[in-house]
Amino acid sequence: MSAFSFRRGQHPDRAIFVLLHTSTPPEPARWDAYLDALRESLPGKKGCTHLFVATDGGGPGPEQRRNLATVLAHVDTLTHVFTTDLVVRSIVTAYRWLGGSARAYHPSEFPRACLEANHSPIDTLSLFAEVQCDLSPVATLKLMRAASANHRVSTPTSWDR
Repeated sequence: MSAFSFRRGQHPDRAIFVLLHTSTPPEPARWDAYLDALRESLPGKKGCTHLFVATDGGGPGPEQRRNLATVLAHVDTLTHVFTTDLVVRSIVTAYRWLGGSARAYHPSEFPRACLEANHSPIDTLSLFAEVQCDLSPVATLKLMRAASANHRVSTPTSWDR
């Protein structure tokens, strides 16, 4: 099984990606496919592109992060990383200190983070469900689902927002 997978969400005027990592780093070929998908989808999109990441501790290595930074250098993106792994949270925090547009969250914060980004938690979880089919079970995603099931605030259920 793969250690990493992603999907692009369908929305007429902005891009959204979901990324799912197991506890191991992404395979180079799959990471390169993700970068290619970003390159293809970002030109011409209006507004901020949101990247929603759920990880059990795996993530891109230093060279993969540099390549990602190059792709995202001239576009408006915001990366939302959901994890309980302290090393991943530290890497995201350091990236943000260097001017990167990423934020680390505990999986329980998933519904709130989606709503703040004007994305439906339900629709975003649907994309994650598609991605989960490609991988071993990711515990972080299970925590995000539980947080969404317990979420009491009304949430948008379509891309109309």
